[in-house]
Amino acid sequence: MWDETKCNRCLECLRRCKYIDKEKYDEKKMMKEINALIEGKDTDILRDCIVCRACNEYCPKGADPFDRIAELHEKFGMIFVPEMATFDRMQYWPNRVIKGESDKPVLCLCIMEPGMYPHRTFEGQMFDGLTVVRGGDYFCASGIVLGGGWNRMRELVKRFVDNLAKLEAEEIIFPHDDCYGTLTHLAPGWGIEVPFKYVHIFEYMRDYLKEHQDRITKLNKKVAYQRNCMSRYIPREIFAVLDEVFELIGVERVARKYDREDALCCAGVIADPERRTNIQDMNVIDAKVHGAEAMTFVCGGCAAISMACYRHGLAPIYLVNLVRMALGEKRYPA
Repeated sequence: MWDETKCNRCLECLRRCKYIDKEKYDEKKMMKEINALIEGKDTDILRDCIVCRACNEYCPKGADPFDRIAELHEKFGMIFVPEMATFDRMQYWPNRVIKGESDKPVLCLCIMEPGMYPHRTFEGQMFDGLTVVRGGDYFCASGIVLGGGWNRMRELVKRFVDNLAKLEAEEIIFPHDDCYGTLTHLAPGWGIEVPFKYVHIFEYMRDYLKEHQDRITKLNKKVAYQRNCMSRYIPREIFAVLDEVFELIGVERVARKYDREDALCCAGVIADPERRTNIQDMNVIDAKVHGAEAMTFVCGGCAAISMACYRHGLAPIYLVNLVRMALGEKRYPA
């Protein structure tokens, strides 16, 4: 959460931003913008921000400047994605609970299925026996920030945690960075206690693969990874787990310009089609020139980059399905 006492005006958050015009934002302008944010004023960066949250990760002091931007978006009624203004209606989506074995974890699909994940993704040996929950009661609410609803999220995040707690599960698996980041960043920032162990899908798959290495056929592919914006809220050690997953299934995560801390947003929420296409092409071309044969992602929303992948000859593959390909349950795209 935004902490003014940690901000020393080093300007690193704006220097490293990949979306602002650096001719417009010289050192003097950046200092002016930071001071305006601290003072709670309406200023240019509020409009130029694409809400990717990367500045939180860039800040060396942990001041969380994006959280301040989100607060001010709400204060000044700025809605980044108009249709997200009613995003909180997703709390009323129909629920579905598929009971599994009592000694196994719960898999929370939030409101991402059906529709946001590829059809029949969460099937097969890795997910046998899990209890699966989805629907409005299990909506993490993180997307409300896109509709200028920073403080409105607080009530819904508390509701999300309370509804999950009612499941009385010791462990709950989250396949989406939005849900996991809600629990690692938003909930503790607002003083909301999380009474269960939350497990990232990377951790769950890594542990499963380690226990079933005899079932793995190495893919021997070079793949680029597309980070979800909400992943800026989750502990960095989770990405070391992703690298373990890649190694176990025989995938080389190509080293490229727009990866890890320097990743580009999928740009799926950017309203301007020209700007959206330019960012997506930069991202996919970067992957292609560094030898990637495919691009993989864990976020259903990041599927927005799929058309750019097709334009440039990369296969877009949801990460769980990539792992299932190594387990012999899916076919790698021809």
